[in-house]
Amino acid sequence: ALVLGAAGDRFVYRDAVEVTARSFRTRAEVLPELGHAMMLDRGWEAAARHILVWLEALSPNGTARTR
Repeated sequence: ALVLGAAGDRFVYRDAVEVTARSFRTRAEVLPELGHAMMLDRGWEAAARHILVWLEALSPNGTARTR
């Protein structure tokens, strides 16, 4: 499971992100300089990179397919 949080998120606090990650037996990735709407913030590429790396790890040949 992938659990992403944002250091600047004022709605979902880091503690909640950590609890969510533990419930999925994974660790939380907290991205600095992003807020609650991380995919709309400046620097959204950092969140996208984390997602892509996670997807690539799930892929049998190690590369996530993109359209």
